[in-house]
Amino acid sequence: MELIWLVLLVLVLYFGLFHRGSGGWTKPEVREKGTADGSLRYGFTDIPAMRLSGLSLNVTAHLSNTIFGQLILVPLIMSVTEERPGFNFKSISDFLEGYKSGKITPTQVAKNIISALEDADQAVMPLRAIVQYEGDQIIKMAEASTARYRANAPLSPLDGIPVCLKEEIKV
Repeated sequence: MELIWLVLLVLVLYFGLFHRGSGGWTKPEVREKGTADGSLRYGFTDIPAMRLSGLSLNVTAHLSNTIFGQLILVPLIMSVTEERPGFNFKSISDFLEGYKSGKITPTQVAKNIISALEDADQAVMPLRAIVQYEGDQIIKMAEASTARYRANAPLSPLDGIPVCLKEEIKV
């Protein structure tokens, strides 16, 4: 009788914590596409997540694929919201919502970014986060994007979103 309980315990532990699910436990998320009338509903959602790295990331990734993870761990992680002090970084969906509502324009965002870059480079210890940029060209592209948003005809979900490309060698 004790052997049966031991076997059952081992099976529960194996299937609950170690066996990776085949994907049949959760329904895959489907993103909502933009509408045919040209409105700006692209279906982006922001999901807060815990900060993990190293061993804790590996263990969490493995456990999230088990039955235990699908039923307990994933809902727990998805419900965590953490307010971080310091910088308040905007997400793509924040920019899209601001552009759509007219609260902010790509031109305003571009001017704020250029101002922040200039302030950082003129500090006592210059940051030099971005070595090369053409402020006039950035403003010109942002004004074109602002005009497209006013006409409700953005090029894509990334139209007007600030992007920085890292260079390896200053050319």
